[in-house]
Amino acid sequence: MAVGARKQRPAPASGTLTFLFTDIEGSTQLWEHHQSGMKAALERHDALLRDAVEGSAGQVVKTIGDVTGIRGR
Repeated sequence: MAVGARKQRPAPASGTLTFLFTDIEGSTQLWEHHQSGMKAALERHDALLRDAVEGSAGQVVKTIGDVTGIRGR
């Protein structure tokens, strides 16, 4: 993306909204003991969810660590 260019965001959802939150159980210990495996697992987790949500006209709102907040229409 060019310097100063803004990523265009979709219009905010309206009507009935569905929120999906995910968590990887025991992630702190998994990160401590299996960093490379957790990095790959988290990338796969995020890609699968993003594909499913966006494929259903949803919108990923934010991701933090191993928590993904998703807003669906």
